[in-house]
Amino acid sequence: MIHRSSRSWGTQEIEDARLIDKIASEFEQQFRENRSRPIESILSEVPPALRVALFRELIAIEMEIRSGEDESVTYSECQVRFGEFAEECRDLFLISDPPELVGFEIESSIGIGGCGQVYLAHDRDLNRKVAIKILLKKKTANADGHRHVLHEARAAAKLQHASIVPVFQVCSDRAGRDCIIMGYIAGESLADRLKHGPLPLSQTLDTLTAVAEAVHYAHSRGVLHRDLKPA
Repeated sequence: MIHRSSRSWGTQEIEDARLIDKIASEFEQQFRENRSRPIESILSEVPPALRVALFRELIAIEMEIRSGEDESVTYSECQVRFGEFAEECRDLFLISDPPELVGFEIESSIGIGGCGQVYLAHDRDLNRKVAIKILLKKKTANADGHRHVLHEARAAAKLQHASIVPVFQVCSDRAGRDCIIMGYIAGESLADRLKHGPLPLSQTLDTLTAVAEAVHYAHSRGVLHRDLKPA
């Protein structure tokens, strides 16, 4: 579970590693069964010197299990839950370098989630703004992951609806990372809007109607979206 270096370890280091392995194994078992003890609680009970290494082990386990249950640990969630481990959260989710794609000029980073980071870019050939999502390595680490991304992008590209972001292209940047080029929709997310308070009833009904119509449209064309959220 834990990757060790080849150098010689002292007695204390070996004991620490064994303790981390033991805690991680117990956490994995209970998280699969009932999720009764969150990572935050476990970290508060171990010596400070072990917390970073243990955090990396436990969050990897939680991400793997939740991914298998069609859930995602997002960067925002990681920040909120584990502010003490801000650097580790960045390492888990952020992609250090923007994508380099022929014909596109990256302007800014506009969002990040459990699947990847999204950049605002200018399409030089067609003179338009686009959104480019670069997939996290954990999503495309092998051939199966790449095929899954391609399958989802192809399904989304078939949909043409006013409330569904269009998918234009799937490609790889110069570093070999999978990218999805999509339409750019200006404005704030529903999640950001709700931070300022609840929506008026009329706006709530309009929003839910637009979402329901888009979902119905996707379903009618054989596409099932299992991860609807206001982000």
